[in-house]
Amino acid sequence: MKLPLLLALGIDLEEALQKTLGLELGEVLSTLPHEVVKRYIDNLKQILSRGKLDSALSDEEVAIHIACLVLMGSKRAVYRYSTILSKYFNHAYLANAPEEGLLKYAKLLGLNIIIDNGCRESVVELIDSTRRAIVSCYRYAIPYHQYIEATIRLSKDARWKFVNQYVKGGYVYLKERPRVSRILEEVFMNRLINAMDKLLRDDELRYHLQELGISQLCGDVTEELTPQQVSFENRESTHVQSYDLAIDSLDKLNIYVELFPPCMKRILDRLLNGENLSHQERFALATFLINIGTDLDVVLELFKHSPDFNERIARYQIEHLAGLRGSKKKYLPYSCKTMKVLNLCVSECGVKNPLSYFFKALKEVRRRGASTTS
Repeated sequence: MKLPLLLALGIDLEEALQKTLGLELGEVLSTLPHEVVKRYIDNLKQILSRGKLDSALSDEEVAIHIACLVLMGSKRAVYRYSTILSKYFNHAYLANAPEEGLLKYAKLLGLNIIIDNGCRESVVELIDSTRRAIVSCYRYAIPYHQYIEATIRLSKDARWKFVNQYVKGGYVYLKERPRVSRILEEVFMNRLINAMDKLLRDDELRYHLQELGISQLCGDVTEELTPQQVSFENRESTHVQSYDLAIDSLDKLNIYVELFPPCMKRILDRLLNGENLSHQERFALATFLINIGTDLDVVLELFKHSPDFNERIARYQIEHLAGLRGSKKKYLPYSCKTMKVLNLCVSECGVKNPLSYFFKALKEVRRRGASTTS
């Protein structure tokens, strides 16, 4: 189970996959049999529901779990998953590692822990009734600033508070090895959460996963969890978006059409001219309109120009793309790379997704407007 550790060490997902499996994420998904992928996803649901991991996961299974978590977009699910892996990391690796191994993991995680074979510090804790000194042996030491940073969450417990530690010469001294392992677990968890959160914000990764067709398999991996375990946060809409638009009429939509990328302008023109759009064109335009904030009734109104328009079917399809039906996943438009493959790209715009083009153009218009009024 090297993949989580590599991610926690700040290594890019694709590079980490190359180091562990020698494959790209798309290759992992395409080479695994359907039933294996489904088993991995079912296992993810069980892991999140039970809150613990009994045995090591293969790196290919972790890759599938990450793909589903990215598509789901729930930070709390990522937090829970990272916490579970971190506890297993401590139980399976840190707790049983020789002291040299513990130092190796500490160094990898950026902690300058010192371990003394004897007593690095001998401290008289108390004098008993016979005037005999009770001495504690502190074998482990960690720079105080690293201790404070690593135990922010743990310090809610008085036993971990900095003021209750033995501090000398810029170091916090510890007696028990399990406390050292617990600190490493916490650092590992925080680093893994940060790495996973970065993946959640990676629009290109999400587009890629949607194009690979794994969304339907993943479903909602939190469906068996209680609200206390994890709350679903729908973050399927692109993070490029900087403005909350509410386009609730065709007149409002017309204001923004000039900011559309050339590909979307062309598809929209074809629709308004009554031409019969391909399935890919309909998907691209509908998902684009939904993700810029267009009211679903406005989207439906536009598609009434289709020669084969059926309101019942069209409404169902639009609501499905908006995440209101079926898998409850809000779909994103094709990436520019896919638009080119589908022969829907009409201009080299220098962006990776039509949404990026629109929101960059909108941001520039807002900026110019602000500078004009200032």
